Amino acid sequence: MCPVPCCEIYEKLSRDRTSLVAERSRLKNRIQKILEDANIKLGSVASDILGKNGRAMLTAMVKGKEQLADLAQGQLRLKIPQLVEALRGQVRAVHRFRLQQQLERIGSLCPKGTKKLSYNRHAAGRCESQCGKMTF
Repeated sequence: MCPVPCCEIYEKLSRDRTSLVAERSRLKNRIQKILEDANIKLGSVASDILGKNGRAMLTAMVKGKEQLADLAQGQLRLKIPQLVEALRGQVRAVHRFRLQQQLERIGSLCPKGTKKLSYNRHAAGRCESQCGKMTF
């Protein structure tokens, strides 16, 4: 443990950030599992199911909308035929409900994680200037 108070703060914030990242990964895996249960293979076409495109499609799926492939933007538009095939499945009410729960949980984690990350960088700079090294 570093004797400088800001290093202790940095260490605590780093642990908090690690916990947030782990929780986000767990939620992402749960979403992937729900999609697999509905026979949706979004992860095989989109590199990040929680990216801008993936989140738009998941939100539309929760609302019960069809034609999810039309929501693709950027590079994903080049993969529309594969996307149409990947989104072919049976999304039932229980899937929509569970997806909505997970998306809400992830939404509550992201803003907090972003603030912690920016504070971590600030604290790390101060700690390194006072301690000269980081100890974990």
